[in-house]
Amino acid sequence: MTDQLSGCKTAVVTEDHPLVADGLASALGRHGLLVVGTALSGEEGIRVCRGLRPDVVTVDLRLPDMDGLELISRLSAECRDTAVVVVTADASPANVAGATLAGACAVLDKTERPEVLVSTICAAAAWPRLHSSPARPLPAPATDTSAACQAIAVAHLTERRRELLRLLAAGLSNKEIAREIGSTEGAVMNHVSRLMAQLGARSRAHLAALGAQCAPWFLPAPPAEPPTTSMSGGA
Repeated sequence: MTDQLSGCKTAVVTEDHPLVADGLASALGRHGLLVVGTALSGEEGIRVCRGLRPDVVTVDLRLPDMDGLELISRLSAECRDTAVVVVTADASPANVAGATLAGACAVLDKTERPEVLVSTICAAAAWPRLHSSPARPLPAPATDTSAACQAIAVAHLTERRRELLRLLAAGLSNKEIAREIGSTEGAVMNHVSRLMAQLGARSRAHLAALGAQCAPWFLPAPPAEPPTTSMSGGA
């Protein structure tokens, strides 16, 4: 829960590598989250979250004592006011789907840019407050329109990635997108791969479909066409 004295949203980091845990905790602290605990194992993560009830907990899928998906399920059941964000070295489509079904609200690759990792975790800290029910419902599979919209909202995509997703939904090729945003085709391909991992898309076509479904809520509108002037001949 939000710290009553400081008013800060609170976080717990569950990561079995102390250097990674310390680095993530420091980054979150610099961006306004109060890291109230760290855990080096799944069982410790559950104990810490039970006692401290943080707004958000980060979870590594590879822990020494417990499968990460089991940990997510238990946290979702026992700490229902805490949002779960997965930070993993293996953000494969299977792991993204499994973590989402288990109750995670975002899945991030550890190779993601630090600002994306931090902004996503900070956005997820407000996740339970978006629901009127005291119990945070488990997300549906990403093929469901409402779940896809939720995923994009929680992932807190950068402006560049929202624009890229809009262009994907419009059917543009990588080469056309690169020309549109003033980038290279290779950079666009890299962004598309990261977007697929971030949003749990199974393919480029699935990613484009998610963008088309969620465009009215989360994606920038295309630039307005310049007004056309009609030439009418005078008598």
